[in-house]
Amino acid sequence: MTKNTPNQTDEAASADKDRIRSHSTPISEAYGSLTWLIEMWNGWFPNYDFLENVFKPLWDDPETSGAQQIDEIRKIEDMPDWFGQEPITPEGRSAAIKIATAHAACAYCVQAMKASKGSSDAWSYAIEAARWVGILQGFHSRTGLENANSASQLARLGAAAAHAENRAMKALVMTWCDSNMGQFKSMDAAAEAIAGKLVPVKFRTARQWIGDWRKLRSAGKP
Repeated sequence: MTKNTPNQTDEAASADKDRIRSHSTPISEAYGSLTWLIEMWNGWFPNYDFLENVFKPLWDDPETSGAQQIDEIRKIEDMPDWFGQEPITPEGRSAAIKIATAHAACAYCVQAMKASKGSSDAWSYAIEAARWVGILQGFHSRTGLENANSASQLARLGAAAAHAENRAMKALVMTWCDSNMGQFKSMDAAAEAIAGKLVPVKFRTARQWIGDWRKLRSAGKP
C-alpha cells in the first residue's frame, strides 16, 4: 500500500478546504456574519434580544437597505445633540454608532438572504455584511477594550470576520468563473477583468483564485 508523503497530504488537505469553500453560498456567508453579530450583541445587551429587536424588523421591512443604514451612521457622527435636547457625550456617540453599525451589517445579511439565490447581488451583500461586521469589531476594539482577555477575544472575532469576507469574495470569483472564463484567453486577462472591479482585491489575488478554480475544474468538480 502506497503512503502519501507529507507534501501530498498537505496538498490533499488544501484541496479539501478549497472544495468546502467553493460550496459556500451567499446565505451561508450571511448566516456566518449574523452569528458573529448575535454573539457580540448578546455581550453588549444581554436583555435585548437581537433576533427579535434588530433582525426581525429589518427582515419584515421590504425596503431594508444596508446603504440606508450606513447613512444613519453618518448622521450620528455629525449630530451635535440628541434631537435638539442634551449634547451627545463621546461615550453616547460611540454607543449609538455601535448600534447603528450592527444594524447596517444585519441589513446586508437580510439583503443577501433575500436576493436571487447565488446571484452577484447576493454575493455583494454577503461581502458587505462580513465587511461591516469587521468594521464593528474594529470600532469596538477602539472604544471598549478593558483587559487582555477581551483583546484576545476581539482579535479572534476580527480574524474570523476577515476570513468570512475573504471566503465570500473567493466564492463569488469561482461562481463568476463558471459563467465567464470561456470569454477569456488567459487567466491574466480574466484576473485583470475582475481585480478591483468584481471584488476589491489585487490582480495577484484574483489570479490565484482563478487558478484555484481551474484546479478544481481539472479535478472534475462540476
